[in-house]
This record gives sequence, C-alpha cells and structure tokens, in this order.
Amino acid sequence: MKILHIFTDDKFANFGINQFNRIKDADIKNHYVVISNNVDVLLRINANEGFTSKQFIKKLLLRGYCEYDVVIFHSFGNVFKLFSKLLPNKIMRVWIGWGFDYYYLLNDVTVLDYKEKSKKYRIDLFELLYKILNIDKEISKVDYFCPVLNSEFILFKKFFSKNVEFIDWNYGSQEQIISENILPKNYKLGGNIYIGNSSSSTSNHFDALKRISHIENEIIIPVNYGDPIYRAWLSRKIKILSNYNNIKLLDKYLNINDFIGVLLTCNIMILNHIRQQGAGNMALGFFLGHTIYMNSKSLLYHEFKDKGFKILDVENINSGYNVELLSDADIEENKCLANKYFNINTSKHKTENLINTLKCKI
Repeated sequence: MKILHIFTDDKFANFGINQFNRIKDADIKNHYVVISNNVDVLLRINANEGFTSKQFIKKLLLRGYCEYDVVIFHSFGNVFKLFSKLLPNKIMRVWIGWGFDYYYLLNDVTVLDYKEKSKKYRIDLFELLYKILNIDKEISKVDYFCPVLNSEFILFKKFFSKNVEFIDWNYGSQEQIISENILPKNYKLGGNIYIGNSSSSTSNHFDALKRISHIENEIIIPVNYGDPIYRAWLSRKIKILSNYNNIKLLDKYLNINDFIGVLLTCNIMILNHIRQQGAGNMALGFFLGHTIYMNSKSLLYHEFKDKGFKILDVENINSGYNVELLSDADIEENKCLANKYFNINTSKHKTENLINTLKCKI
C-alpha cells in the first residue's frame, strides 16, 4: 500500500513522520511531502520532497501523485482541497485535523478583543479560484476523519458524507518528547507565566493579559508562528498594560530543546482558547507539572476534565489576587494521567490501528 503524506507546517510534521516510520510493515510505502513558502520550514522537516505553494499547484496540474492508494492530509486547507479535487476518486482520503481547518465550519465566536481588518480592497486570485471551484465540497470525499478530540467527530460529522469514518490518531507522544530531551535532574519549575500557543487571534491573549495585569511575574507569549498582522496588533496592544515591561513576546523559532527550556521557566500555563487549540502544549504542561488555566467554553477543557485532569478556569483569575497554583498532590495526579494518555505505546498503537484500518479497505 502506497501512502502519500502531505504537510504544510513544521510544528508536528517530524513527529508524524517518525510515528509512521516506526511501524515496520513491508507492505507499506510512505512518502512525505511538505508545502511551505518558508524555506526554513522546508529545511527543518525530514520529508522526501518540499515545495512552495505555487510549485505544488504546478505539479498537481501535471497530474502528479495519482499513483498512490491513500493520501493522508495533515490538515486540510485550501491548497490541499485543490489537490483532492485533482486526485482520482479511487484514491482513499484521510484527513488528520488540526482545528483551524474545520472550526471555521461552525461560524462560532472564538475570538475576544481582536477584530480582523477588512480585506475588501484586496483581491486574492487564489481565494477567487477556490470559490469558483467550490473546493469545500472536497470535504464530502474524505473517507476517514481524525480530529484532535474524539468528541469533535460527532460535532463535525454533519459536514461530511454519511460514509465518513472516525479514526483516533494524534501527533507524537509527550512522553517521547520529554525522554528525547534531557531534563535537569530534580528540576524545579520557575515562576513565569506562559500564555497561548501561537500568534493566533483565537489564543485570546489580551483577554488573559488583562486578567493578570496586576501580576509582577514575567509573562511569556509565543508568537513565533501564525498571523503576523495579529502579532503586530498584540505587540501594540500590550503597551497599555501596567505590567507591560514584564511581558516577553517570543518571535523567533525555537527547537524542541529550547522550547522545553522556556517551559521549565514557567509554572503556570494559560490557554484562553474557545476553539480547540494547544493540546500538545497542554500535554507537555501536565508532564512537567504546570498549573494550567483554560477557557471553560473550550471542548478541550471538558475533554481533559472528563479524563480526570485538574484544570482551573480562566474566569477564576481575579484582578488584585495572586494566580492560584495547584496543590502538589493535584500536580502529581496530572503527571500520572499524562503518562497514561500520552505515552509512546499509546501513540504506536494508534498508528498501527490507522494503518491496519486502511489496509483492510484497499
């Protein structure tokens, strides 16, 4: 069985590639392709091929990649939908969802404080092409959908064909990430506060920052990937806060070692997303012993709570008071649950199950 994997970002690509390469099956031939207009991203991913968006579309128009049995879309943005439209219908389609690529279907309000500027004076030829081709219809061709959360399959199933099936699969295991990056022996977390997971308006950074504007702790906000327009807005907006000098925006790429080093300087993580987002960061936070605050409107909040994790609600942060920390007992319980749900064996089992499911259908 020949499987083509299509990636568009480096956040999870190498984790995904390693997971599939770990499955030793002589009948499986994996081929990895990454599409990005950022040359650094193309170099960081251990893929077989790398293209810019224009190069990839040109290859599609020449009917490239029609020889595969399965295409696994690692996210399903517009370029990937266009690719799907050009593929023969006989090729099986698997969509590993990230969140941004399907939550727009709900039209729910997930952004606080920030309003995107109108683009009415700018004509995007690609967006016009996508509308003319009605590429959102490609969702109906997906055979298997792997959302981040199991509960999301029920929520979004109405947008697919009646024959779509669910497969439980996620990127990497936080246990593996931790084991591959040596932590200081008997490490102790610092006292910084970590907010959000990217330069994304759905992170609702400013709403969270207003709640802790009285706090003197250093506040770290990763904005090294995502929307540059939102990043510039946030950079301007935080200057009105009384603790502005304590806020540090991380706008440079960090490898996994450096990223974990940053997390070790923090003992509180605030993820104020309403949309499901930042699950990988949360899992790492549980492993390391962070106190995690979440927006209780998020499906992710309820899914982790249902698993037994101790999580605090962002609404409980009151101006004028210190941010509460979990007890040592609750932190240890979170670590145990993280080892249960995000371990290497679970990750391998899910990948084997995905591959075996596909083999049965070919």
